[in-house]
Amino acid sequence: MVAVVLVALMERHGLWTMMLAVWSLQFTEAILLGATVPAFGISPWLMTLMLVLPSVVMVLPFKKPEPEKTTELAPTLLDRFVEEQRYEQQLAIAARIQSDFLPKHTPRFDGWDIAVRSLPAREVGGDFYDFIQLKQGLTGIMVGDISGKSVPGALFMAVATTTFHSEAEECDAGCAPLLERLNQLLYADMKRVRMFAAATYALFNPETGDLTISNAALPSPLLYREAEDRSEYLDLNGLPLGSMRISRYLEGEVRMELGDILVMSSDGVVEALDEQDQMYGYDRLAALVTEYSNLPSARIIEKILEAVRDHAGDAEQSDDITVLVLKKV
Repeated sequence: MVAVVLVALMERHGLWTMMLAVWSLQFTEAILLGATVPAFGISPWLMTLMLVLPSVVMVLPFKKPEPEKTTELAPTLLDRFVEEQRYEQQLAIAARIQSDFLPKHTPRFDGWDIAVRSLPAREVGGDFYDFIQLKQGLTGIMVGDISGKSVPGALFMAVATTTFHSEAEECDAGCAPLLERLNQLLYADMKRVRMFAAATYALFNPETGDLTISNAALPSPLLYREAEDRSEYLDLNGLPLGSMRISRYLEGEVRMELGDILVMSSDGVVEALDEQDQMYGYDRLAALVTEYSNLPSARIIEKILEAVRDHAGDAEQSDDITVLVLKKV
């Protein structure tokens, strides 16, 4: 019984608590023995020594337990260097993938001035744009933004661009049906990785100046009218691609006249933040396009990027920026 109690003490309170209990028990026994054994002619000191000796034997070999050795060693400078090199290689691969899927050249049409710029917030971004030649002289124009950044964003940008190309060539119904079809195709993969894609898609006829446009959660396209000298947004908002299994999208039609300008951009423009977390906003963009409407498309894009940088000040670029400008000249 005493042994069971001592073991329980050691398990619950540690070795030294158990030893204290042993010494207390032995001290009590020594007093009792010292009071009784003289009647038998035995020295009480001998019995006391015999009782204390086991405690001494237990204490002498006791060593402080060593901490368990960890199987993982602290990372060395070489380990950190190798990890950084591996990460840079991944970024380089993702950047190459993104570069390969973006158009190498902007299409040219008589009487039209087209320009596009894309600035990732990191080494690799989630924004993309694309042009595709379709039947009956139409050109499909897509500007998109994948919610993920860096390597995942670049990979899904490639998936979205490939899907857009294959479906745009087969879909003759218009912009809204194409976005609805893309949404269905991307939904399963987007849900699995918890990402989505925002996009604006336009069918452009360079012969007539007719445009059919649909929008899936990107900032509304901006249309500047030279005859009225004012800019207006085309209210065609819809849900991001991949956010719901079935989504419906609005479709708008406009005809561009001489001097008119269409601006399609990702949310990195209007949602650019300054040091006080104030957004650049839609009104500033509309006023800027109206002010510089006499410039070529490439110069208008430069003015937009300069204005966004001036607004941000020392604040870091928080999102990818893509701007596409189409002007009838």
